[in-house]
Amino acid sequence: MKDQLRDLAQDIVSTITPQDADNSQELLSMFVSELFLSATQQSIHRERSRR
Repeated sequence: MKDQLRDLAQDIVSTITPQDADNSQELLSMFVSELFLSATQQSIHRERSRR
């Protein structure tokens, strides 16, 4: 799983950077924020489903 996530991260970076080099850092930061938000929402949903 770790290797798959590493590969996915490399794919995302290599896709974003050439398409919008000037804003690539901002786009990557936004992606990471969305990733954490999605993980948090999923965790909350699972916790509510247990109750």
